Amino acid sequence: MQMNPRKIKSALIAVTTFVSGLYFFLNFILPQKMGPFQFGKFYEQALDGVRVVGVMAIGLGLINIIRVHGTKLVHTKKGWGNSLTLIVGLLLSLGTGMFDLVHSEGASFRMSQLNALEKFAQKVVDDSDHTVPRRVEALNRAVSLIQDIKAEREKCEGPFASCEKNDLEPKKEEPKQGFRVSADSFDIGAQNAALGFGTLAAALERGETRENLDRELNNLQMQLREFSAQGRVLSSDSKERSPAKKWFTFIEQAFFVPLGTAMFSLLAFYIASAAYRSFRLRSLEASIMMVIAVVVMLGQIPHGPIYVWEGLPAARLWLLQNVSVPAFRAIYFSAAIAGLAMAVRMWLSLEKNPISTDDTQS
Repeated sequence: MQMNPRKIKSALIAVTTFVSGLYFFLNFILPQKMGPFQFGKFYEQALDGVRVVGVMAIGLGLINIIRVHGTKLVHTKKGWGNSLTLIVGLLLSLGTGMFDLVHSEGASFRMSQLNALEKFAQKVVDDSDHTVPRRVEALNRAVSLIQDIKAEREKCEGPFASCEKNDLEPKKEEPKQGFRVSADSFDIGAQNAALGFGTLAAALERGETRENLDRELNNLQMQLREFSAQGRVLSSDSKERSPAKKWFTFIEQAFFVPLGTAMFSLLAFYIASAAYRSFRLRSLEASIMMVIAVVVMLGQIPHGPIYVWEGLPAARLWLLQNVSVPAFRAIYFSAAIAGLAMAVRMWLSLEKNPISTDDTQS
């Protein structure tokens, strides 16, 4: 007997949903470790799987948007201009976002290298499995890394120097000159860190005692901590000055924020009309709502020509704390219970399967 592929898909989705939900449920209620058994050992890997599925869902959503609005645009159907605007805005936002992400990843990688230098120096000094020349060579590689990062900054390249050439020039009208100060401090920190690694390498070659090596290592670690802090400041300044950040901010401030403001401004008229219909005194509940609304609004008015009574602000505060807050808590608890019930139904696959037909339900 040949099985229906649609039923196989439905059963597979139901089993996967149940097993996944059971794992996260047990991980929540059980202790992290019970003797040698550690239930949450693969919790992070499971979360990575959830993130992968979420990214795939976002990708499918983007593909669906491009397919639907692209079809409307190609065939010049009604509203194709809105579809064109949507696709252009989507691609422009994705492009600037990816550009900013690449820059941020580069800065994070460089910062991780700087932060690792402190432990790297300690590991080289403590290493007794390798000869002195190999340990000196490792310290010299750290010096080369610092010099490469410094060279990138001086050329206005890389995550620590994403700036324009004239940004490095002092500005007379700015007494503080924040970016110039952070860039110069970074250069000085790089020179001190490279000199510290060189001094430690020379001490190793001379065969200094462990006490002297520890003294040089402590000085180097202090310099590296300061150098890392200067790198964080410079990286933050460079990111704010990067073209990706400027484009991203321009798109948000020039398009997204005004459009959102216009949308909510239009919604204000619908809210006002809904409030007018709700406040018609046709029942006792509507009358109570009207009285409370009037007290709250009058209590919000500061001193002026329409200031009614000095006790209204206290009455307004009492209504908000003792009437409004309990009502909102009741709504919140009800929504939480409803969400829990929906989650249980989805976990047990009691909801209608999205890939099932009208006559085939899970």
